[in-house]
Amino acid sequence: NPQTGDYTAVTIRPLGRETVPVRGQPVAADKYHLNAGKFQIDLWYADGGRWIALDSVLDNGKRLRYRIE
Repeated sequence: NPQTGDYTAVTIRPLGRETVPVRGQPVAADKYHLNAGKFQIDLWYADGGRWIALDSVLDNGKRLRYRIE
């Protein structure tokens, strides 16, 4: 947990390939779901392991999205 420094048990599940826009271009990426109890995070990695996107739902129900621009 980056907020507390405590270790948090996680489960990572691969969800297959998806296309994600990166700098206006479609990029094939592997999607993973990270389940850390309270924290539910979707991650996308392009070929070669380059991180390109993250989605998570916040406590208030809003979606947090990070994308390479």
